[in-house]
Amino acid sequence: MGLGLEPRRLVLFVECKEATVLDLDQTLNLELPFDLQVTFSSTAGDKASKFTGYWQTAELYTRAYEKRPWLCESETEGAVAPPVDLTSLLPDLGVVHDQPERVAGTGLGPPGTLRGRVAPSDLAQDYTSLEEALHSVNTMLTMLKAQNEDLQTRVQYLESCECVRRTCTWEGREKEEGSRWLIDSHTVCSCTSGKVHCCSYEGRIYRNDEVFSPHPCSKCVCQHMMGGPVLSEVADVTVCSLGCSVGCEYEGELYADGEVFVSRTNPCLNCSCSNHLVRCNPTHCPPTLCASPYKRAGECCPTCSEECKLPCTNPPSPLPGSCCPVCDGCGMNGVNFRNGERVPSGDRCEQCVCVNGNVQCEHLPCPATICSHPVRRAGDCSCVLDDVEYDDGSVWDADGSPCNTCSCKEGTVVCQTKACASTSCLHPNTEPGECCASCYHCLYKQRIYENGQTFSDPDDSCQRCTCQDGSVRCAVAQCPSVSCSNPYTPPGQCCPQCPDCVFENQVFVNGETFPSPVNPCEDCVCTGGHVNCRQQCQRPSCNYPVSGTCCQNNCNGCSYAGKEYANGMHFPHPTDKCRECHCINGNVQCLMKRCPSLQCSNRISTPGQCCPQCPAPPADCVYEGHSYRHMQQFYHPSDSCQSCSCTDGKVSCHRKPCPLALCTHPIFEQCCRTCDGMICGNGERFPDPQDHCQHCSCQNGGVSCAPVSCPVVSCRRPVRPAGECCPVCTGVCEYFGQEYESGSTFTPPTDRCLSCTCLNEIVSCQRKPCAQQCSHPARSTDCCPVCDLCLYEGVEYKHTQTFTSRSNPCQRCVCMSGTVACTAVACPAVSCPNPVTLPGQCCPQCRPCVQNGIEYKEGQRWNSPSDPCTQCTCMAAEVSCAGLHCAPLSCMHQVTDPSSCCSRCRGCVYDGVEHAEGSTWFASSGPCMSCMCVDGVTTCSEIQCLSPCQNQISVPGECCPLCADCIYDGRVYGPGENFHPSNDPCQICTCEVMPDGQQHLRCYRKQCPSLVDCPKHNILFSGPDSCCPVCAQPLSNCTETLIGNEVLATDDPCFTCQCKDLTWTCIHQTCYPLSCPPDEQYTPPDSCCPICNDLNVQCVYEGQTYDSNEYWEMDECTTCTCVSGDVHCQTERCPAVSCTSDESPSLIPGMCCPHCIPRPATCIVFGDPHYRTFDGKMVNFQGACTYVLAQDCEGGDFRCVSFVMHSHYLQECMRNTMI
Repeated sequence: MGLGLEPRRLVLFVECKEATVLDLDQTLNLELPFDLQVTFSSTAGDKASKFTGYWQTAELYTRAYEKRPWLCESETEGAVAPPVDLTSLLPDLGVVHDQPERVAGTGLGPPGTLRGRVAPSDLAQDYTSLEEALHSVNTMLTMLKAQNEDLQTRVQYLESCECVRRTCTWEGREKEEGSRWLIDSHTVCSCTSGKVHCCSYEGRIYRNDEVFSPHPCSKCVCQHMMGGPVLSEVADVTVCSLGCSVGCEYEGELYADGEVFVSRTNPCLNCSCSNHLVRCNPTHCPPTLCASPYKRAGECCPTCSEECKLPCTNPPSPLPGSCCPVCDGCGMNGVNFRNGERVPSGDRCEQCVCVNGNVQCEHLPCPATICSHPVRRAGDCSCVLDDVEYDDGSVWDADGSPCNTCSCKEGTVVCQTKACASTSCLHPNTEPGECCASCYHCLYKQRIYENGQTFSDPDDSCQRCTCQDGSVRCAVAQCPSVSCSNPYTPPGQCCPQCPDCVFENQVFVNGETFPSPVNPCEDCVCTGGHVNCRQQCQRPSCNYPVSGTCCQNNCNGCSYAGKEYANGMHFPHPTDKCRECHCINGNVQCLMKRCPSLQCSNRISTPGQCCPQCPAPPADCVYEGHSYRHMQQFYHPSDSCQSCSCTDGKVSCHRKPCPLALCTHPIFEQCCRTCDGMICGNGERFPDPQDHCQHCSCQNGGVSCAPVSCPVVSCRRPVRPAGECCPVCTGVCEYFGQEYESGSTFTPPTDRCLSCTCLNEIVSCQRKPCAQQCSHPARSTDCCPVCDLCLYEGVEYKHTQTFTSRSNPCQRCVCMSGTVACTAVACPAVSCPNPVTLPGQCCPQCRPCVQNGIEYKEGQRWNSPSDPCTQCTCMAAEVSCAGLHCAPLSCMHQVTDPSSCCSRCRGCVYDGVEHAEGSTWFASSGPCMSCMCVDGVTTCSEIQCLSPCQNQISVPGECCPLCADCIYDGRVYGPGENFHPSNDPCQICTCEVMPDGQQHLRCYRKQCPSLVDCPKHNILFSGPDSCCPVCAQPLSNCTETLIGNEVLATDDPCFTCQCKDLTWTCIHQTCYPLSCPPDEQYTPPDSCCPICNDLNVQCVYEGQTYDSNEYWEMDECTTCTCVSGDVHCQTERCPAVSCTSDESPSLIPGMCCPHCIPRPATCIVFGDPHYRTFDGKMVNFQGACTYVLAQDCEGGDFRCVSFVMHSHYLQECMRNTMI
């Protein structure tokens, strides 16, 4: 279709039909604006609604069409009247191709070459063509509306599916919507609405809140701000503020306006700051009178050198502008002092003063002492005990025992023993570091339990005991019910339990659920010693899953109508070929195929096809030697009173229809009878030949005419259609100066949030529906509220944000999707008698306490700043302080840390590492040497292996072989269970799970702590089930006086105990195998290892002969012993060495293991000149003197000096060491 507008004419082209020309009585004046836009949309007046038609191309021209703008076969039309240039009315907008939003102008139609047109000769045919064109347009609009409704329904469905996940792409990687990430340590980027937002300015990325200067007079800051009407969308904004500070910036320094200065990089430039500009001029140097002038560091002009001859030994630094110093003051270690000023000395017993360039020192007199143990400290009377010096008034534990304390009083040491009060509990315990027993823990049957701890009685597993404030109370244990029919009671336990299951050589605990080792699709459960397995499939989350490993619950594909399809695959419907299906994550969606648009109105449906089609183009007609197009109307070639038409190759003719002549004497004119010029009879009525809206009558030779009577219309704005006599109602509505067709929907210009409908001149409006409604929406310029935020009492709150009402502090409100819901605040109970309610608060609260200017809340506890061992409490606005109560310790060795108020158990020190009381570890000397700390005594011995089972396996890293399973004496043990084989309390076997998942028994002989020098008559066994003996009296302490001493443990001669690091360390002696038969071996009294009867057996090793039991050293790390003719050697194992950055490990002659020593260092001088010291620091200094680089400060063996002259240097190293 093409439409051409001219000042007095309208031309319409529809397909290849004859052009319709409408001549206008008045001139058509198109006053079009410069920014005219004609928009194709689905909703009138709403440009944002997408056009869903099938236009292929739209073109806009500033000149009307002269001919049909496309080519038709059998073209017979001539040219249209000359066009009118509309350039003056509308600027040249060019051609705009069709998109979802199209722009058009004065000419609209499909592309083609402009061709001519033959004007019709009959006005009635013009109206007929217009009516057909309007009917076609109305039919197309009806079809487009139906398609638009269908497409809108599909779009709403697809949008509700959440099938498309919006993502962002950053440096080739996909980021999810809403995610945030760091591109460096300070810059955060986010993915919002499918776009990546980072803070950048002029091509560079800046971190949040970073202040930068892109230009000399501008300062900018990167701020992360909220933008747009939707507050969940985050945008990065760079805010810049322009402003210059008064002054100049030069070489990284700021100078005030008017300031004069010397360049830092070039001392020969004198610069000044004026009006933010720096101007520099070269310095003019005066001539020098000497032969070899030189430049001082930091100066521009050269000067003459001088020879310095001074009468003093400690002159200060030379004055500026001179090379030699003067003896007015003193210089010491780079610091200048005035005459008479005191100079610090390395000896505090000396007092030094500066006198004319010389430092004079004299010894200070010492006052007389009145104490018995004076030390060399002026006026200080301290005490010396065991080569340790104590300050006057200090208190310490004597011999490391908390039961004996000593104090220093005016140089005299006074020691006394603490007295212990009786306890109120039944099982008190002496805490580590304490002297007296307390009720903080329970000591029950040689075991220590925490306060409140529940445990089984060591002698009776059916007794459940509880430690409460130092007293142990026991009761019979309540056994839980069992669910199996065959329970049993394991040895050493009280309650019966269900048996475990053995399935496929694996042991499973009763009630345990596990995957079947035979069928991976089954889950098994152990119940009463029996294993039950069954297959359980999880219900899939999709409707058409495919088969998985075990069940049909895999949603990564679709199983539909007996066939499987890959995820995302499109496939035809199995029964309806007019539908196409899509597999999406196990769900199948089938939609009708989309049919192409047809340009014909008489569509036909072909069997077996999904979409309708246009019929074959009709044939033209040939009639009496003339050719005519399909549907073309023409006059009979030989009879002009006949009208013919061509229809699909056939010609049909009929006479021209004539109107009824109502007169009695019509005349024949142009094939029809007419009353024009007729003769009427008296009383005859007939229509006015000139005006068909007038009816005339003949009376007595005269004719009288009157208008036709019209029915009354009920509308306010009736119109009379062309060719009609009576007005009719069109239903057109007039609303705010604009007209709207009946049945149309439009948006009024006064309120874009209204949707109005025109129906029979009546306009009804209502607000556009909103998808989401809320009671407290945020401010928005859209028609619908923004429910992402809440606007409540003039303040905006985020979704799910909780806040307190500004008008009522007792209301706690929450913002949920634009709606605010408030509830009353529940006030907690207060513990003070007279609470107060502060202004702006809802709940009463207790008054705080103030101490030393610090405010504390009711019930708050804190340590006093003046005494950290005093704890204060705020109660009823008053502060009460009391000393901190320390829990009593049961251990013998107790220490108090400098930052602590209470003592703690010191534990044991082994190889310089402190171990907690009761802990165990492996010694560094061997992987099978186990150590334990009990009562401050370290006991180390080789692990003694047991082999109660026949099937044994060796595991790498284990000292002892393990049993192949957890079965002993016909019983299966579960993980963690243990027992005593042969009913020996010293033998322990435990079922453990190895890293490979297998269960094995680990058996060993229990290690007992050494009793050091406990007398034999005081060594007791607590009962028949006890493995380790105890000492009836406290063991001796390892004090400083005993460090280095060795004793043999009285309970076991194989232990040798040594006092070191204030800890008894007992090492079990290793017995080597003997070469003599067992019947010739015996163990001497009070000895650990057996020996052969023949004491004269000697050993020969590397040509040397050694007596039996003789000991010698091979090197610094290896020692050997002759044992009954056999040589046994042992090599020391060195611990790991951890050195600082300025140290390195090194071997010292005579020692086995490396130690940390200072690293070698180098001092370098180079360049103009540059110095790098021994510790790696760089110093740049210019001068023309002699500098000492390094020298021996004690023996004076060497001295290295540097001579610097004229920026050249020579280095000389002088040595006079006697080697």
